[in-house]
Amino acid sequence: MPKLPPMDGQYNVPADPNEPYTYYQSVPKLPPQKSFYRESNELASVLRNEIADFLSRHCIPEFNEILSPVFGNYAIGESPSDRTMCFYIGDLNAFVPELVLTLQKRVLTRYPLWRLVAQFEELVIGVYPDGVWFDDNIVMGSFTSDHPVYRAWFDKALEYRESRFGALARQLDFACRKIPEAIVNMADNPYCLIGVFDKYQSHLEGFPVWFLHDGNRDLSIDDEFAPVRTSAVAAGGLIYPEFSKLFYPKTKMQPPYWLKTQLMNDVETNSRPVKDENGREIGKIEWNTIINVSTLK
Repeated sequence: MPKLPPMDGQYNVPADPNEPYTYYQSVPKLPPQKSFYRESNELASVLRNEIADFLSRHCIPEFNEILSPVFGNYAIGESPSDRTMCFYIGDLNAFVPELVLTLQKRVLTRYPLWRLVAQFEELVIGVYPDGVWFDDNIVMGSFTSDHPVYRAWFDKALEYRESRFGALARQLDFACRKIPEAIVNMADNPYCLIGVFDKYQSHLEGFPVWFLHDGNRDLSIDDEFAPVRTSAVAAGGLIYPEFSKLFYPKTKMQPPYWLKTQLMNDVETNSRPVKDENGREIGKIEWNTIINVSTLK
């Protein structure tokens, strides 16, 4: 068997002739199967602690540029079918050579029969005790950020992040800057337009209309479809991540404001009626400009 098997198949578990998998075994004899379940539970706990510590030491925030959790409660696949444990980190800035070294030195030295799959969205790296897979390329031993194989993977990941999340990240940044002014304008009105853009995310159709409204109201600009995004907003203008544990629906508390994003399909549309909780029209949102997100800094 190659020193580093591919990241497919089943790793270091007994082969089952009735299953269509490829089985890889790094030692002549595997421990009893009951050891697998004990190791799995222990490894998940160790891995969670080490990754959390790494993220803290490298000042990786709790939420990324689109306000999604970087390393949430369900970021680790804690019930693997073989000795491969997968985990997800939602901030590409964490995927530095030091992360691989930490996993090898502080995790896999304790569980040498295991391998790890570190995932950023659809992109993964496969970590063994003495080497790592980047796509179809192996890097053995330690490496630095200028290693060509690592550099190629990271540059590819940067392009993916921009194509998938760049537009949304810039809209959120735009909203952060506009919300304080919108709050002032809402002194006599329960809602305010934040901005209208030419796209939301590359994989979703329609153009987004962002608007802010009073947190004690449930206002809508579309009778048929729910907003694609709803975020609580603090009195000072801070945008909370979606489904913040501080506010409804996680608690009974309503935030000072709600920031909603509604996808529209008719590019000829330049206004939408605003309706209250009972479907009664209470006003209208109008716009003259659709902002090209590529022009946002």
